[in-house]
Amino acid sequence: MKNWLTTPERPRLISQSFGIFLACALTLLLAGSGFLSATPIPKGVLGTSYALIAWASHLGVIALGVWILFVLPVAILFPTKKVVLPVTILSAAAILSAVLMDTLVYGQNRFHLSPLILQILEPTTFLFGIVYLMIFAGFFTVLSKRMAEWKPNVIRRVVPVVLIVLGQLFTHFVHIWADANYYTPVTSFSSALPLFAPATAKKAMMKMGLLDVEKARRMQNLTALASAQDASKLTYPLAPLERSSTKIPYNLLIIEIDAWRFDCLNENVSPNLEIFATTASRFSNHYSGGNSSRAGNFSLFYGIPGTYWKYFDGLQKPPVLMNLVQESCEDIQILPSATIVRPACMDKSSFAAIKDLRLETKGFDTPWQRDSVITEDWLKFTASRDHSKRFFGFMYFDCPTAENSPPSWKTKTFAQGGRSDKFDNYLRAVNYNDSLVGKVLADLAKRKLLDSTVVVITGDHSQEYNDSKQGFNGHGSAFSKWQMSTPLIVKWPGKSAESFTHRTSHNDLVATLVNDLFGVKNDPSDFCSGHSLYAKKSWDWLLGESYHNFAVVQPNQVTINLPGGAFEIRDSLYQQLPLSALDRKVLTEAMAENGRFFGGKKQ
Repeated sequence: MKNWLTTPERPRLISQSFGIFLACALTLLLAGSGFLSATPIPKGVLGTSYALIAWASHLGVIALGVWILFVLPVAILFPTKKVVLPVTILSAAAILSAVLMDTLVYGQNRFHLSPLILQILEPTTFLFGIVYLMIFAGFFTVLSKRMAEWKPNVIRRVVPVVLIVLGQLFTHFVHIWADANYYTPVTSFSSALPLFAPATAKKAMMKMGLLDVEKARRMQNLTALASAQDASKLTYPLAPLERSSTKIPYNLLIIEIDAWRFDCLNENVSPNLEIFATTASRFSNHYSGGNSSRAGNFSLFYGIPGTYWKYFDGLQKPPVLMNLVQESCEDIQILPSATIVRPACMDKSSFAAIKDLRLETKGFDTPWQRDSVITEDWLKFTASRDHSKRFFGFMYFDCPTAENSPPSWKTKTFAQGGRSDKFDNYLRAVNYNDSLVGKVLADLAKRKLLDSTVVVITGDHSQEYNDSKQGFNGHGSAFSKWQMSTPLIVKWPGKSAESFTHRTSHNDLVATLVNDLFGVKNDPSDFCSGHSLYAKKSWDWLLGESYHNFAVVQPNQVTINLPGGAFEIRDSLYQQLPLSALDRKVLTEAMAENGRFFGGKKQ
């Protein structure tokens, strides 16, 4: 045992393998240069410094991490050339091959390599990968012989590691500052690298009183930044929009209820909304673009997959819909109950160009109080508004996701088949929000605004209470209909009441509003992924997003890319299916859609 522990081969092999991985880290800069061409280096001293240091140090972390996690333990436990050198050479070659292939995949569809993405690659791509692996393995084999007698001093060992660590500290601290201060030359680069997750702390800084978000927003010219620093080759929209006039025939009011379930639009839980739905267009098979507030709101305003969010958020590029709103509506009322900074992340995306944006409703501890306040604020607006001006309104209610309602609502009961107390609280919260929205709708009717206003009522996502019997609860944890399907009601002046059962999504809502309300002549494919709600065209698949992963949702199955890199397939009831059920054609189409606004190609 003593001889094994003190074998003279161990230090030399550790040194040799470390030297090979230092060379690997340097070579990764060449292999990973494609990330800089796919997402060009931002302008400005800080933006350029951040991008280059983040790029170099992150690739260094990948090499160093593999050496520490895989090669070093082998060198310690099995200190022989026959074991350590092959492991070292193959590991270094595999990293280089993977990074080089990743640059090609990322440049085409803006996804980094994962087991799911590998399913749609052409056989020739794998062939090239094998060729790369063999070439790099040969390179490191030759290098290993030169490293056999390498005896680095302390400086040669420590300095590269210190530089990588300092580079990472710089990267994360600068990104924390940039994210908090809406500095796009830094944040626009944050999605470019594989396994790269730069730190943010905006919400924590707000809670600790270290950040005044409203002041930070005012300090940045968001519109100028969004247009001047578009360093990601993002082409959105794909063609200039053509409009016959900037005037619109109707006002627009979007009412969003956080975590509103598709089966909670009924006379028992939401009587006011149920009555209103009978006078409007009711879409009973409607889906959000994700299972979370961030993805749901992104799809609601952009009409494209939530997987694009990180690019638009990094660039602070507003959606076509809100650009049109600002062109055509003189009064803009955005009334969120909870903060829209995080997790909804609408301050740097959907409402990036809105000046003096209300980020939250302050001064109240409970969601039901804040929801009541935004209702009263809306009623004050309609009572005092200039009737000659068109308005856009957005009301974002919060009670259901927090399962919160006033104390007086605790006595209310709803027939729900012995479900949990949490579900009881959820239903009470929906019912309370129904009462508030009922006041808004009654006020619109009283002021005869229903004749001149398009009213949209929907949710950002749904809310599950173990409906699939698979242990999933809340939202953000599964891509089932119980977390993605939400009601949609559209009251459009001049359109008769009708119930629609075809599959619709938030993508279709954007297409409908942009074309039919704002008079844009372009085909919807120029600016979104949907079709008119009234075209009665069901979607074949949706690319849904969460906070840490995504899924391709089809009517009969869901393909989920898991946060750890693996994937699974489930049926419509969310029961697991064999991986052989993978629909590669649909997966390929979904990946292409995720890269369409980078390649400048229509559907």
